[in-house]
Amino acid sequence: MTEPPNYPGWGPPAAAPKPGVIPLRPLGIGEILDGAISYVRANPKVTLGLAAIVTSLSELVQAPATVLMANMQPARSLRETMAGTLGATMFAVLVSFVVGTILNGLLISVLARAVLGQRPSMREVWAATRPRLLGLLGVVVLLALAAFGLVLLAVMPLVGLAALSPPPAVAVPVGVLWALGAFVALVYLMTRWVMAAPVYVLEPGTVPGALVRSARLVRGQWWRVFGIVLLAQLIAVVLSMILSVPFTLAGMLASGGFSQAFDGVGVPLPMLLLSTVGTILATTVTAPFIAGVTGLLYIDQRIRREGLDLELARMAQARPDE
Repeated sequence: MTEPPNYPGWGPPAAAPKPGVIPLRPLGIGEILDGAISYVRANPKVTLGLAAIVTSLSELVQAPATVLMANMQPARSLRETMAGTLGATMFAVLVSFVVGTILNGLLISVLARAVLGQRPSMREVWAATRPRLLGLLGVVVLLALAAFGLVLLAVMPLVGLAALSPPPAVAVPVGVLWALGAFVALVYLMTRWVMAAPVYVLEPGTVPGALVRSARLVRGQWWRVFGIVLLAQLIAVVLSMILSVPFTLAGMLASGGFSQAFDGVGVPLPMLLLSTVGTILATTVTAPFIAGVTGLLYIDQRIRREGLDLELARMAQARPDE
Protein backbone atom coordinates (compact mmCIF):
# COMPACT_ATOMS: atom_id res chain seq x y z
CA MET A 1 0.00 0.00 0.00
CA THR A 2 1.46 3.30 -1.07
CA GLU A 3 1.80 6.10 1.46
CA PRO A 4 -0.25 9.26 0.90
CA PRO A 5 1.65 12.18 -0.56
CA ASN A 6 3.16 14.54 1.98
CA TYR A 7 1.92 17.94 0.83
CA PRO A 8 3.68 20.99 2.27
CA GLY A 9 1.95 22.16 5.46
CA TRP A 10 -0.11 18.98 5.78
CA GLY A 11 2.28 17.03 7.99
CA PRO A 12 2.48 17.14 11.78
CA PRO A 13 3.88 20.37 13.19
CA ALA A 14 7.58 20.45 13.88
CA ALA A 15 8.55 19.84 17.49
CA ALA A 16 9.44 22.95 19.44
CA PRO A 17 13.17 23.40 20.02
CA LYS A 18 14.38 22.42 23.47
CA PRO A 19 17.89 23.75 24.08
CA GLY A 20 17.50 23.50 27.85
CA VAL A 21 15.07 22.30 30.48
CA ILE A 22 11.83 23.28 28.71
CA PRO A 23 10.54 23.24 25.13
CA LEU A 24 10.35 26.74 23.69
CA ARG A 25 6.57 27.00 23.37
CA PRO A 26 3.63 27.68 25.71
CA LEU A 27 3.94 25.34 28.68
CA GLY A 28 1.42 23.12 30.42
CA ILE A 29 1.18 22.77 34.18
CA GLY A 30 3.10 19.50 34.18
CA GLU A 31 5.87 21.01 32.05
CA ILE A 32 6.25 23.94 34.45
CA LEU A 33 6.51 21.64 37.47
CA ASP A 34 8.86 19.30 35.62
CA GLY A 35 11.00 22.20 34.44
CA ALA A 36 11.29 23.48 38.02
CA ILE A 37 12.80 20.11 38.92
CA SER A 38 14.81 19.65 35.73
CA TYR A 39 16.80 22.86 36.12
CA VAL A 40 17.84 21.72 39.60
CA ARG A 41 18.89 18.31 38.24
CA ALA A 42 20.81 20.00 35.42
CA ASN A 43 22.60 22.37 37.82
CA PRO A 44 22.68 20.57 41.20
CA LYS A 45 25.92 22.11 42.44
CA VAL A 46 24.78 25.66 41.78
CA THR A 47 21.09 25.41 42.75
CA LEU A 48 21.31 23.12 45.76
CA GLY A 49 24.73 24.49 46.67
CA LEU A 50 23.53 28.10 46.70
CA ALA A 51 20.41 27.16 48.64
CA ALA A 52 22.40 25.18 51.20
CA ILE A 53 25.05 27.87 51.67
CA VAL A 54 22.64 30.79 51.92
CA THR A 55 20.19 28.92 54.18
CA SER A 56 22.99 27.70 56.47
CA LEU A 57 24.37 31.23 56.82
CA SER A 58 20.88 32.47 57.59
CA GLU A 59 20.36 29.85 60.29
CA LEU A 60 23.81 30.59 61.75
CA VAL A 61 23.03 34.31 61.99
CA GLN A 62 19.62 33.61 63.49
CA ALA A 63 20.94 31.04 65.99
CA PRO A 64 21.33 33.50 68.92
CA ALA A 65 17.79 34.78 68.42
CA THR A 66 16.46 31.23 68.16
CA VAL A 67 18.17 30.21 71.40
CA LEU A 68 16.90 33.36 73.13
CA MET A 69 13.29 32.71 72.15
CA ALA A 70 13.46 28.98 72.87
CA ASN A 71 15.00 29.40 76.32
CA MET A 72 13.22 32.51 77.55
CA GLN A 73 13.03 32.19 81.33
CA PRO A 74 9.45 32.18 82.63
CA ALA A 75 10.57 33.89 85.83
CA ARG A 76 11.25 37.12 83.97
CA SER A 77 8.63 39.86 83.96
CA LEU A 78 6.01 39.90 81.24
CA ARG A 79 7.41 43.13 79.79
CA GLU A 80 10.94 41.73 79.58
CA THR A 81 9.70 38.49 78.06
CA MET A 82 7.61 40.27 75.42
CA ALA A 83 10.41 42.71 74.58
CA GLY A 84 12.98 39.93 74.24
CA THR A 85 10.69 37.73 72.17
CA LEU A 86 9.61 40.61 69.90
CA GLY A 87 13.19 41.74 69.32
CA ALA A 88 14.42 38.22 68.57
CA THR A 89 11.47 37.56 66.27
CA MET A 90 11.95 40.79 64.31
CA PHE A 91 15.65 40.04 63.90
CA ALA A 92 14.92 36.52 62.65
CA VAL A 93 12.27 37.78 60.23
CA LEU A 94 14.60 40.47 58.89
CA VAL A 95 17.41 37.98 58.28
CA SER A 96 15.04 35.52 56.61
CA PHE A 97 13.63 38.31 54.45
CA VAL A 98 17.03 39.51 53.20
CA VAL A 99 18.52 36.05 52.74
CA GLY A 100 15.40 34.64 51.06
CA THR A 101 15.29 37.54 48.61
CA ILE A 102 18.93 37.13 47.65
CA LEU A 103 18.56 33.38 47.21
CA ASN A 104 15.45 33.80 45.07
CA GLY A 105 17.22 36.26 42.78
CA LEU A 106 20.22 33.96 42.35
CA LEU A 107 18.04 30.93 41.57
CA ILE A 108 15.99 32.84 38.99
CA SER A 109 19.24 33.78 37.27
CA VAL A 110 20.27 30.10 37.18
CA LEU A 111 16.88 29.14 35.73
CA ALA A 112 17.10 31.71 32.94
CA ARG A 113 20.37 30.19 31.77
CA ALA A 114 19.12 26.62 32.20
CA VAL A 115 16.31 27.40 29.74
CA LEU A 116 19.03 28.09 27.15
CA GLY A 117 20.92 24.92 28.05
CA GLN A 118 23.67 26.73 29.93
CA ARG A 119 25.22 25.58 33.19
CA PRO A 120 26.64 28.66 34.90
CA SER A 121 29.02 28.60 37.82
CA MET A 122 28.24 30.23 41.17
CA ARG A 123 30.61 33.06 40.31
CA GLU A 124 28.83 33.73 37.01
CA VAL A 125 25.42 33.68 38.69
CA TRP A 126 26.56 36.08 41.40
CA ALA A 127 28.13 38.47 38.87
CA ALA A 128 24.95 38.51 36.77
CA THR A 129 22.55 38.94 39.70
CA ARG A 130 24.46 41.22 42.08
CA PRO A 131 23.57 44.54 40.36
CA ARG A 132 19.85 43.75 40.73
CA LEU A 133 19.81 42.48 44.33
CA LEU A 134 19.31 45.83 46.07
CA GLY A 135 16.37 46.67 43.83
CA LEU A 136 15.00 43.16 44.31
CA LEU A 137 14.93 43.84 48.03
CA GLY A 138 12.89 46.93 47.21
CA VAL A 139 10.42 44.84 45.22
CA VAL A 140 9.92 42.46 48.13
CA VAL A 141 9.59 45.38 50.56
CA LEU A 142 6.78 46.84 48.43
CA LEU A 143 5.03 43.48 48.39
CA ALA A 144 5.42 43.15 52.16
CA LEU A 145 4.09 46.67 52.75
CA ALA A 146 1.08 45.97 50.53
CA ALA A 147 0.35 42.76 52.43
CA PHE A 148 0.79 44.53 55.77
CA GLY A 149 -1.54 47.31 54.65
CA LEU A 150 -4.25 44.82 53.74
CA VAL A 151 -3.85 43.07 57.09
CA LEU A 152 -4.33 46.42 58.85
CA LEU A 153 -7.32 47.09 56.63
CA ALA A 154 -8.77 43.82 57.85
CA VAL A 155 -7.94 44.27 61.53
CA MET A 156 -8.60 47.94 62.28
CA PRO A 157 -12.33 47.96 61.39
CA LEU A 158 -12.73 44.83 63.53
CA VAL A 159 -11.14 46.67 66.47
CA GLY A 160 -13.51 49.59 65.94
CA LEU A 161 -16.45 47.22 65.69
CA ALA A 162 -15.47 45.59 68.98
CA ALA A 163 -15.23 49.00 70.65
CA LEU A 164 -18.79 49.83 69.57
CA SER A 165 -20.02 46.56 71.10
CA PRO A 166 -22.82 45.82 68.62
CA PRO A 167 -25.01 42.74 69.08
CA PRO A 168 -23.23 39.47 68.18
CA ALA A 169 -25.78 38.78 65.47
CA VAL A 170 -24.48 41.89 63.68
CA ALA A 171 -20.83 41.90 64.72
CA VAL A 172 -19.96 38.31 63.77
CA PRO A 173 -21.26 38.33 60.15
CA VAL A 174 -19.86 41.80 59.47
CA GLY A 175 -16.47 40.89 60.94
CA VAL A 176 -16.25 37.61 59.04
CA LEU A 177 -17.25 39.19 55.74
CA TRP A 178 -14.82 42.08 56.17
CA ALA A 179 -11.90 39.79 57.05
CA LEU A 180 -12.78 37.46 54.18
CA GLY A 181 -12.87 40.39 51.76
CA ALA A 182 -9.44 41.58 52.88
CA PHE A 183 -8.05 38.05 52.52
CA VAL A 184 -9.45 37.73 48.98
CA ALA A 185 -7.94 41.11 48.07
CA LEU A 186 -4.56 39.97 49.46
CA VAL A 187 -4.61 36.73 47.45
CA TYR A 188 -5.69 38.59 44.32
CA LEU A 189 -2.93 41.19 44.50
CA MET A 190 -0.17 38.75 45.49
CA THR A 191 -1.08 36.59 42.49
CA ARG A 192 -0.98 39.59 40.16
CA TRP A 193 2.46 40.50 41.51
CA VAL A 194 3.86 36.96 41.76
CA MET A 195 6.17 37.53 38.77
CA ALA A 196 7.63 40.80 40.07
CA ALA A 197 10.87 39.14 41.23
CA PRO A 198 11.75 37.43 37.92
CA VAL A 199 10.68 40.56 36.05
CA TYR A 200 13.12 42.70 38.03
CA VAL A 201 15.98 40.19 37.88
CA LEU A 202 15.69 39.42 34.16
CA GLU A 203 14.52 42.75 32.70
CA PRO A 204 15.76 46.33 32.98
CA GLY A 205 13.34 48.53 34.85
CA THR A 206 12.38 50.13 38.13
CA VAL A 207 11.07 48.60 41.34
CA PRO A 208 7.47 49.87 40.92
CA GLY A 209 7.68 49.00 37.24
CA ALA A 210 8.30 45.35 38.13
CA LEU A 211 4.95 45.18 39.92
CA VAL A 212 3.15 46.85 37.03
CA ARG A 213 4.83 44.55 34.53
CA SER A 214 3.90 41.47 36.55
CA ALA A 215 0.26 42.54 36.69
CA ARG A 216 0.22 42.96 32.91
CA LEU A 217 1.68 39.51 32.34
CA VAL A 218 -0.86 37.90 34.67
CA ARG A 219 -3.83 39.77 33.17
CA GLY A 220 -6.34 37.35 31.68
CA GLN A 221 -4.55 34.35 33.20
CA TRP A 222 -5.14 35.00 36.91
CA TRP A 223 -6.87 31.73 37.74
CA ARG A 224 -4.29 29.66 35.87
CA VAL A 225 -1.38 31.42 37.57
CA PHE A 226 -3.06 31.19 40.97
CA GLY A 227 -3.72 27.46 40.55
CA ILE A 228 -0.14 26.67 39.53
CA VAL A 229 1.35 28.74 42.36
CA LEU A 230 -1.02 27.16 44.90
CA LEU A 231 -0.18 23.65 43.67
CA ALA A 232 3.56 24.38 43.83
CA GLN A 233 3.26 25.75 47.36
CA LEU A 234 1.31 22.68 48.49
CA ILE A 235 3.96 20.39 46.99
CA ALA A 236 6.68 22.40 48.74
CA VAL A 237 4.88 22.25 52.10
CA VAL A 238 4.42 18.48 51.90
CA LEU A 239 8.02 17.97 50.80
CA SER A 240 9.27 20.27 53.55
CA MET A 241 7.36 18.31 56.18
CA ILE A 242 8.69 15.00 54.85
CA LEU A 243 12.26 16.28 55.08
CA SER A 244 12.09 18.22 58.36
CA VAL A 245 9.73 16.24 60.60
CA PRO A 246 12.13 13.26 61.03
CA PHE A 247 14.81 15.63 62.34
CA THR A 248 12.34 17.22 64.75
CA LEU A 249 11.28 13.81 66.05
CA ALA A 250 14.92 12.73 66.35
CA GLY A 251 15.64 15.90 68.32
CA MET A 252 12.76 15.15 70.69
CA LEU A 253 14.03 11.61 71.24
CA ALA A 254 17.57 12.85 71.78
CA SER A 255 16.20 15.32 74.34
CA GLY A 256 14.42 12.62 76.34
CA GLY A 257 11.02 12.57 74.66
CA PHE A 258 8.14 15.02 74.28
CA SER A 259 7.70 15.79 77.97
CA GLN A 260 11.39 16.59 78.41
CA ALA A 261 11.65 18.59 75.17
CA PHE A 262 8.73 20.84 76.18
CA ASP A 263 9.01 21.04 79.94
CA GLY A 264 8.54 24.81 80.13
CA VAL A 265 12.17 25.51 81.03
CA GLY A 266 13.55 25.73 77.51
CA VAL A 267 14.25 23.73 74.40
CA PRO A 268 17.24 21.38 74.75
CA LEU A 269 20.26 21.91 72.51
CA PRO A 270 19.95 18.55 70.66
CA MET A 271 16.44 19.43 69.55
CA LEU A 272 17.49 22.91 68.41
CA LEU A 273 20.41 21.51 66.43
CA LEU A 274 18.49 18.71 64.74
CA SER A 275 15.47 20.90 63.93
CA THR A 276 17.85 23.45 62.40
CA VAL A 277 19.41 20.74 60.22
CA GLY A 278 15.92 19.72 59.11
CA THR A 279 15.06 23.31 58.24
CA ILE A 280 18.24 23.72 56.20
CA LEU A 281 17.60 20.48 54.32
CA ALA A 282 13.96 21.31 53.61
CA THR A 283 14.74 24.85 52.42
CA THR A 284 17.64 23.64 50.29
CA VAL A 285 15.25 21.41 48.35
CA THR A 286 12.08 23.52 48.26
CA ALA A 287 13.51 27.01 47.61
CA PRO A 288 14.92 26.12 44.14
CA PHE A 289 11.63 24.42 43.25
CA ILE A 290 9.47 27.45 44.15
CA ALA A 291 11.86 29.85 42.40
CA GLY A 292 11.78 27.58 39.35
CA VAL A 293 7.99 27.54 39.19
CA THR A 294 7.78 31.33 39.52
CA GLY A 295 10.47 31.89 36.89
CA LEU A 296 8.92 29.44 34.44
CA LEU A 297 5.50 31.06 34.88
CA TYR A 298 7.12 34.35 33.89
CA ILE A 299 8.81 32.80 30.85
CA ASP A 300 5.60 30.99 29.87
CA GLN A 301 3.54 34.18 30.02
CA ARG A 302 6.08 36.04 27.92
CA ILE A 303 6.05 33.22 25.36
CA ARG A 304 2.24 33.37 25.18
CA ARG A 305 2.02 37.17 24.98
CA GLU A 306 5.26 38.36 23.41
CA GLY A 307 6.74 35.49 21.39
CA LEU A 308 9.68 35.13 23.75
CA ASP A 309 10.24 31.60 22.44
CA LEU A 310 11.58 32.99 19.16
CA GLU A 311 14.05 35.24 20.96
CA LEU A 312 15.14 32.40 23.23
CA ALA A 313 15.66 30.10 20.24
CA ARG A 314 17.88 32.71 18.58
CA MET A 315 19.84 33.20 21.79
CA ALA A 316 20.31 29.45 22.18
CA GLN A 317 21.64 29.14 18.61
CA ALA A 318 23.92 32.14 19.00
CA ARG A 319 25.54 31.07 22.26
CA PRO A 320 29.06 29.66 21.97
CA ASP A 321 29.45 25.90 22.25
CA GLU A 322 30.47 24.71 25.68
